[in-house]
Amino acid sequence: MKLGTAQQDRIRYYEFSQDQTLDFLAACHDINIHDLHFMPYKRYLLSGHLLEAVGEDFQQSLNKCLRDYASGCAILAFGQGLTQDDQIKISTAVSHLISEPAVQGPGGNYYGITKIVDDDNPKFKLMFPYEDFSLHTDGVFEDNPVDWLMMMKLREHQVSGGHSRLLHMADWEAYDIFHDDPGNQSLRHGLLEKDGRYNVFRKFSTMEPSHSAILYKRDSQRRVKFVDQYVIPRTINQARFIARFQLAIEQSRHVRNVALPPGSMIILNNHFWMHGRSKFERHPQLEREQLRQYGCF
Repeated sequence: MKLGTAQQDRIRYYEFSQDQTLDFLAACHDINIHDLHFMPYKRYLLSGHLLEAVGEDFQQSLNKCLRDYASGCAILAFGQGLTQDDQIKISTAVSHLISEPAVQGPGGNYYGITKIVDDDNPKFKLMFPYEDFSLHTDGVFEDNPVDWLMMMKLREHQVSGGHSRLLHMADWEAYDIFHDDPGNQSLRHGLLEKDGRYNVFRKFSTMEPSHSAILYKRDSQRRVKFVDQYVIPRTINQARFIARFQLAIEQSRHVRNVALPPGSMIILNNHFWMHGRSKFERHPQLEREQLRQYGCF
């Protein structure tokens, strides 16, 4: 396992050798994806096999990185040419070294796979390929808090663009200006009942909204909570503050664009990193699949 740190990027890089990846997959060959869906203990067995392959110190190193305000973001590379089942096992092993992941959707699974294709009218904003996906954090409802977030690229075909966009609050040049703005008030984060997505989310959430200022500090650390689709203002002034805030973060010179090859993942601290995605170049055969997991420390 090769380790690398670019302090100016605040990102810790873990590159695993082909032998380490193959040793892990061989050790867990008898654990299938069906097992992982229905027998939670086997997910932790995967974590044990991963530590045997890459070294026991990896768990401590990863968790320290994710909690470290000066960093809080890791990129893990396991190599290309892996099957989807291989990548689900790898992501499961890694996530369970952090904590038990939260439920991802109405099926009750602990991970979700999103497929993006050439489509000008997808069901969810996340799946629209030809515009930048705006910077945001995860975790909307009161019963669905998110401390850490994993995004693993599984597969892509005829893809150009679609890079991860990242912004650490310690780097955002306008943070204090907006934090101290009178418009930075406690807002409702949730979903209106007549929204078409309501019936989807209520299958795995109580739908109780959370309430928070967009920008807040804890232990002198700059923190953020924002999803443009799910923040609900009550006044014109609140809406204007949201619009000014969003424009400022999207225009920040500190937004990083990170290209992630298949077989690699980004894991970040959801409280002080914002994430998004750059637009794809148009192609009729565009396809990308990405796996997501998240949870609480």
